[in-house]
Amino acid sequence: MSDKKGMKIKILQYMSFELFVIIFVMFGLFSQNWFTFSNFIMIIKQSSYVGILAIGITFPLITAGTDLSVGAVMFMGMSFSAMLLDKGVPLPVAMLVALIIGCVIGIVNAFFVVDVKVMPFIATLGTMTVIRGITLIFTGSRALNIPAYLTTAFGSGKLFGLIPYPAIVFIFLLLVFHIVLTKTAFGRRIFACGNNLEAAKKAGLNTRLVLYMAYVISGVLAAIAGFVSASQIGNVPAGFGEGYEFDAIAASVLGGTSLLGGTGSILPGVLVGAVTIQMIKTGLTAMQINPYLIDIFQALFILLAVMLDGIKNQVIAKSQSRHIRVAE
Repeated sequence: MSDKKGMKIKILQYMSFELFVIIFVMFGLFSQNWFTFSNFIMIIKQSSYVGILAIGITFPLITAGTDLSVGAVMFMGMSFSAMLLDKGVPLPVAMLVALIIGCVIGIVNAFFVVDVKVMPFIATLGTMTVIRGITLIFTGSRALNIPAYLTTAFGSGKLFGLIPYPAIVFIFLLLVFHIVLTKTAFGRRIFACGNNLEAAKKAGLNTRLVLYMAYVISGVLAAIAGFVSASQIGNVPAGFGEGYEFDAIAASVLGGTSLLGGTGSILPGVLVGAVTIQMIKTGLTAMQINPYLIDIFQALFILLAVMLDGIKNQVIAKSQSRHIRVAE
């Protein structure tokens, strides 16, 4: 019986990989040229900006928080960068401005969550609305153009003619933040705060600084995701980044991050989650499904992922509780 329970827990723990394989094979049966290197690289490229958002949002999620403002941060950071580039400001300066915007918004989010004690969902929902409103005022709700070289040299460019640059940035950030989360003291503190914040405080951890850093990382990576996304589409439309926060949360949860906090992974978690979501979009498009139905299927899949995450946590928690022996 114990072997069966252990197998059941393992199946639940590796649920994201199982879904990935099932979806990959399923679309391969209905789509031509699906099992090709070029198709898989294209999927990674198209999932790059959502994946970068998911890397960032994983940090607040592990601390039992969330960040719904990441799509709006993309919009504000890239909009102000586009306006600066249009005035002849050098690209590094424009990018730095976007990163500063992401950092400042991360600090503002952390202030409301950590110091004012507003629920993360409400706090970041509020900043999302304010940020998007401010940006629309400055842009006049018009689409902003970006320099053509960003699209041709980076957005459509490939290293050695094989690997798209957006995919390279995504993979590089995956590696960097995987190391941060798994090999550094800061990473261990992130998990400690998510597992039991009060216990982490009593252990002497500066939990306030850890939580602030989690939201700053989320904001900065959202700004980077804005550049990666805009370089692929060639401009910054008025609805830029809208709804991306939900894709990012879904990608992180699919990769094994718990909405209850304390659990999460960058590699292979976020990579699997982001690619899975993009596979759904690409596969349904290749099957010539109605575009409106694609949004419905994606939403249903996100709901399924959240539901399975809840079931997984309940089963694992119940199984672990049965192994607790009460001293006689």
